[in-house]
Amino acid sequence: MQTFWQKLWFYTRMVITALIAINVILFIILNFGTRVEGDINFNFFTKFERPRLLLVLFVTAFVSILGWWLFWTIFRTIKQIRTGVERGRVERLTREVEDMKYKAARLQTKVPAATQSSAIDSPPQP
Repeated sequence: MQTFWQKLWFYTRMVITALIAINVILFIILNFGTRVEGDINFNFFTKFERPRLLLVLFVTAFVSILGWWLFWTIFRTIKQIRTGVERGRVERLTREVEDMKYKAARLQTKVPAATQSSAIDSPPQP
């Protein structure tokens, strides 16, 4: 069973979504025939003479979103590369420390063995 507040929240979201949709539809209908004075030149692609306002707005929004996405993609890629390099360095240092500990442990076990073997290898006492 839904509570009063859940129903209220659901209908509030529906009303807000409907208002936004109505505003977008009215904007498109009222500005469909509006033209921008002057020419718009997309360097290598095409040139528009007296383009529609909606075309200019949509192209501008698309290029802006694409540029923002490209910027963040490059930023995240650089961050991932730095993280990978740092992780590799940490792993290399960890391996070096483990290798040094292994060599130190081997040296510690050899030292008592050397003292015992020197006592065994010494000539007998007359």
